Amino acid sequence: MRRLMFLILAIVLLCGVIPTQSVCVYAENSTSYIEAYEKTNVFDDLTSAENFNVNNYPENKNGQVSIINFVEFGYSSTGSQDNYGLFIYLYNPQKLNIDKSSVQNKIQMAIGYNKDGVPNNYFKFQLQFLNASQEEYENLFLKFKVVDIEIEGKTFVDRVDKEERRYDVSGIEILQSSQNLPTEYGIGGTWKFTGYSKGFGDEEESTLQATVNELETIELEVNSTYYRPDVVSSLGMFHQNTINSVYFAVDNRLIEEYGKLQKIKAEWYEYKTTPIAVVKDNAVKEALTEYLGQTIDNGGRYDEDIPYGFYAGKINNLPTFDYSYNAWTSSVGLISPQPAINYLEKLNYIFSSNNASLTDFEIKEQDLLNYIYNYDLSYESGKLPINNISADLFQDTVDDGRIKGYNLKEIDSDDKFDMLSYDSNHSWWDKLLNYGFWAPETDGDLKNISPIQMVNEQDLEQSDEVISDSLLINLGDVPEFKTYFFEQKLLGKTVFIFRFAQTDYYSASGAVMSNGSKISNGDMYLAIQTVFFNFDIIQLTFNREGNYTVIPVVADPINVIPDITPPLTANFDWLRLILIILIVIVLIIILAPLLPTIFKGLWEIIKLLFKIISLPFKWIASLINKGGKNK
Repeated sequence: MRRLMFLILAIVLLCGVIPTQSVCVYAENSTSYIEAYEKTNVFDDLTSAENFNVNNYPENKNGQVSIINFVEFGYSSTGSQDNYGLFIYLYNPQKLNIDKSSVQNKIQMAIGYNKDGVPNNYFKFQLQFLNASQEEYENLFLKFKVVDIEIEGKTFVDRVDKEERRYDVSGIEILQSSQNLPTEYGIGGTWKFTGYSKGFGDEEESTLQATVNELETIELEVNSTYYRPDVVSSLGMFHQNTINSVYFAVDNRLIEEYGKLQKIKAEWYEYKTTPIAVVKDNAVKEALTEYLGQTIDNGGRYDEDIPYGFYAGKINNLPTFDYSYNAWTSSVGLISPQPAINYLEKLNYIFSSNNASLTDFEIKEQDLLNYIYNYDLSYESGKLPINNISADLFQDTVDDGRIKGYNLKEIDSDDKFDMLSYDSNHSWWDKLLNYGFWAPETDGDLKNISPIQMVNEQDLEQSDEVISDSLLINLGDVPEFKTYFFEQKLLGKTVFIFRFAQTDYYSASGAVMSNGSKISNGDMYLAIQTVFFNFDIIQLTFNREGNYTVIPVVADPINVIPDITPPLTANFDWLRLILIILIVIVLIIILAPLLPTIFKGLWEIIKLLFKIISLPFKWIASLINKGGKNK
């Protein structure tokens, strides 16, 4: 082992660590070498190299994480690649406390090339933390290994050219222990390795050489928004469409040189919340908070030991409700209490308006996000793969056609989509049965929506309401969006909106129950929505007359969490009432000649029914009379 460590240190000693060169020499070929190399200390590795001067890397409270070196270890021309691995050394001038076990520490590298050898596909690989410098240089230098995985049947060994191994690195993402989202730092380098180290090639001496060249990247500031029209969606009562979007600005030079923005590749984690209760009375919230994350023993229907419950989502012509928690519900007095269609055995979210009206009360993105991050009451379903978030806060599935958890998608601007309203697949009769004469807006289809839209100054010359509806962004985000647009324009940049997902939003009003009795209608509502964690743009593809150019993106991941909004307000439909009255009048006129016959027939039917009903009583009376005579 001592000889092995000596060999490893000799390897490092001969390994250049300046950004423009990386030359490593290996003495022998043994599968244990890479294992030992993983364990060598980063500071020992660096100071053993002749080109390294620790004075060039001082502590700097304003400095940014940067790469010192990218190392290809143990690539062999003669045998197996058991020693093969990729490593990076980082300079951490602020001595940030890194979350060493996080899966959010990543490196973005090319995994595909066009026929001219230009990268056209990038992927984010997880970084395995190995060690950090200690004592006076604590956390100043960091050592990571790239966790290679098989993508479309290939790993890096399969992808690289034996004669010239090429690695295109656009950036790295590092998560601090005190943060929920990582920060991405631009690298923008192409490393090319030729030859082999001694023991890994046919030559007696090392022929390994490496060069690094600049790689073009795009740095983006990504912001989130959403659009949720005040129209019932095609999914029916209590449902609305939501377009989840981000916006950013691209330097005009790139558009002039490479053409229009055609495709965007991004990754994210997608989940759908369990029902979120929003109550008016803060006392109700405080009381139910004690039971959050707990399963109600009697099947979620009613437990008299819990002071409050609720039901939400009244369907007009049914004697029950869509959801309930600790409450028996029925809207018809003659019918015995019934559970809701969906009764909740466990409640994980509750918010209060503190006695303010719920008509316009919303739960803002940051408040919902803080609630999710701070929730620690139950972990029956485990944790999400990011941020130790409780999986109890989310359902087992997401919307039809979508993927729960990790998503990696490339979306083309030509991939148009539709956003359909209730009237697109529901009849006038459905509307009457569902809502009666009180219904929210149900008509408002939007078709041929492009997922990528370039914004022009003319788009912002209307009122905020018109801008919101035309650009499909949240009305509350319009002032900030306009400010951002004109700031970017002064910088010579063009703003784009990227609509990456269309999802369902559920919101239904209800009532709080106390000891099994309703307090009042409209003092709570229930909401369910899709959220997106760690949304991260990987690459942009430009198109100039059929010539495509892919440029990797350096951008901090963000969360895309739409606001929780109250249910749609119903309006009395006079037109529908008038139509029904007219139909009744027409039927009366048409059937007028037949009315005497109809009424006579109905009277005969009533008399027959009366006779049938009275038969048992007559029979009983005859038995009584007969018994009296016999006596």
